[in-house]
Amino acid sequence: MDEEMLTRALVAASEEEDGADQRLADISEVLVRAEQEQQALTGAIRDELGDLVSEIGGHIEPDGSIVLPERSNPSIVRHRSPWSWGFR
Repeated sequence: MDEEMLTRALVAASEEEDGADQRLADISEVLVRAEQEQQALTGAIRDELGDLVSEIGGHIEPDGSIVLPERSNPSIVRHRSPWSWGFR
């Protein structure tokens, strides 16, 4: 392998590494954005439903999942649920 071919190979390898670094940075940015959006959604869920969920003995997980007790008083849910307001 002559010096010119070696130089071209090194430049090509460096460019590939730069491309991989950029792709990694792009993926990291997407993951950070997704985490921020999930936190915002969880906050909105807590703001809208947190009191109701707590009132019936449940809680909201850090990922936004709503965990209710196995047995809750359905009349409270029907009475207070925003989804039932238009369906009475």
